[in-house]
Amino acid sequence: MWSSGDVVVLRYRSIDGRFRSGRPLRVIEHTDDRLVAHLAAGTLVAMPVLADGRGLRDVPLDERWLHPRATQIRPWHGSDLVMLFPRGRAHSLWLFRKTGTFRGWYVNLEDRHVFGDHTIDTRDGVLDIWVPA
Repeated sequence: MWSSGDVVVLRYRSIDGRFRSGRPLRVIEHTDDRLVAHLAAGTLVAMPVLADGRGLRDVPLDERWLHPRATQIRPWHGSDLVMLFPRGRAHSLWLFRKTGTFRGWYVNLEDRHVFGDHTIDTRDGVLDIWVPA
């Protein structure tokens, strides 16, 4: 079990089998049922990109999985994020806030989480659900 204030890294395995996404999260609460963590706007994160530098969403969906991947370090943009990881489930729940205002929920469908010493490993399921505030 991690303690409030601990820093852990959320890692997403890419389609090429390598970890290409890493996000340092600060633990808010960790129980037998769930992990709750925070990602502050501006935090440096590793994000997957296409090997030619384009973003994954810069190509049509039917073409997106055909290109080799790379990793790019950049600041997390947009908003503060609180993330909930229910134990044994194949999703996480993200709560977006911008300048203190709740913006909405994001359900990220992903493989069940594997908890390491200071890591949470998963693979994105691509299909996600946005629920505005």
